[in-house]
Amino acid sequence: MKLVKFSILLLLLTGTFMVRGESDTTSAKLSDFKLPQYDKEGKLIFILYGKGGNSAGINIFLENVLIDLVKSNIKDIDLVKDFQDLKIYPLQESTSNIIAFWKDKPHCTAIITAPLAVFDRSSRTVKGDREIKFRSLFLDIDGEGFDGDYDSKTLHIRKNVRMTVRTQFADMGGSARKSGVGAEDIEKQTNENISK
Repeated sequence: MKLVKFSILLLLLTGTFMVRGESDTTSAKLSDFKLPQYDKEGKLIFILYGKGGNSAGINIFLENVLIDLVKSNIKDIDLVKDFQDLKIYPLQESTSNIIAFWKDKPHCTAIITAPLAVFDRSSRTVKGDREIKFRSLFLDIDGEGFDGDYDSKTLHIRKNVRMTVRTQFADMGGSARKSGVGAEDIEKQTNENISK
C-alpha cells in the first residue's frame, strides 16, 4: 500500500452555512447546497456543492460533495459557472473530451469530488474513507480514503491511487482553453514528445 501526498491547493470549509434545510441549536441539515467560501480579504477561493449533509458540533458531515477550486484572478461570483449537477469524466478519458470539458470552465483550477466527507472546523481538515476524484487540466487522480489539510495545502490519498498527468498541457501553459487549440494539436504534440 503506497501513501501518496500531493501538494495542491486544498480548501477551507468555514463553519457558517446559509442553505435550504432544517436547523436547531445543535445541528443543521443541508440539502442541495451551494456554498461560496471566501478568504479573510473577501476573495472567492472555492465553492462547495453537495446533495446533503448535516452539521454536528465542530464536524460537518457532507454527502455527494463537489468542490470547485476557483482561480485567484476571479473577483465576481457571477463569472463562475454553476457546477451543481456537473458530472466529471473518468480517469482515462480521451484528450478531445478533456479539452471539451475544461473549455467552458476558465474560472476553475481544479475539481474535487467525494461521496462522503467530514470537515473538522477546529483543525481545518477534511477527510473521508471512500473514493475521491481530483480533476484538473494537468492532473487527474482517483483514490480511496483521503485526508486534506488546508493549512499545509496537502491532500493525502491513502490507497488505490491512480493518476493521469498531462505534461503537454503544462508545457503549453494551460493555453489550450484560452486559444482554442484543438485536441488534434495536443495529441500531435503529445505523440511528438513520446517519440523523442
